Amino acid sequence: MERITSVKNDRVKHLIRLRDSVRHRTLSGCFIAEGLRLCTDAVRSGLRPCTLYVTAAFMGRHPEAYEMLAGAAEDCVELAPEVFSRVADTASPQGVLCVLPILDRQIALRSTGRYIALVELADPANLGAISRTAEALGLDGMLVSGGCDLYNPKALRSSMGALFRLPVQQVESPRTLLSLCKISGLKTFASTPRDTVTPLSVCGCGVGSVMLIGNEANGLPLQVVDACDVQVTIPMAGRAESLNAAAAAAILMYEMMNDQATDAGSD
Repeated sequence: MERITSVKNDRVKHLIRLRDSVRHRTLSGCFIAEGLRLCTDAVRSGLRPCTLYVTAAFMGRHPEAYEMLAGAAEDCVELAPEVFSRVADTASPQGVLCVLPILDRQIALRSTGRYIALVELADPANLGAISRTAEALGLDGMLVSGGCDLYNPKALRSSMGALFRLPVQQVESPRTLLSLCKISGLKTFASTPRDTVTPLSVCGCGVGSVMLIGNEANGLPLQVVDACDVQVTIPMAGRAESLNAAAAAAILMYEMMNDQATDAGSD
């Protein structure tokens, strides 16, 4: 196994660029997953690491996990502790990360599916948390237009592996997103804090729906809200003007699945 002890090594420079640069991830066709949980989730989800990077301490603490990850990887490299700390994105690194190929992100949208769509979402932690909730609740997939990168290290960690398993597709613009939904026979719902629109509890956002959520600070663009089939809001009794994007998404997606159960029970 190759051992790297210098931060000036070309592999180390490549890892740092993968960690920090969306452009470099796109051009190289790969991304980083860091930490024992995320790396094992990736392999168990069917991904094969291009390269596994570990410290000697990690191999000593987690021999079974190391054997599993090394067996799936095309190549294994040991990093000195100070080098691993330089490439890690976490404050207390566990001594394991893998470089993975970017996934083939295409969804065959179904007219009976339930989807969440994120438009210009800025916080990668919110993106990851929303994907985790979407997978947990059983949504059929997630569409992403603009905003933060799906392979941002913080998004991956927040997703707890959901971004490896949940069908996700990046769409070039909100206009394209809405067009895809229309072609697929899906009804679009624009989430908005305006209290003059349809309350969530009566909006009927079950089977055959796409719920759109906008930027944390600005929400959905007005032209997107107006272009959706239904404008919907979460009624709030308190003084807060709006909810955190991940919290709002969780409520909206739960209602989508609750409506699905109601529809199924009425057949």
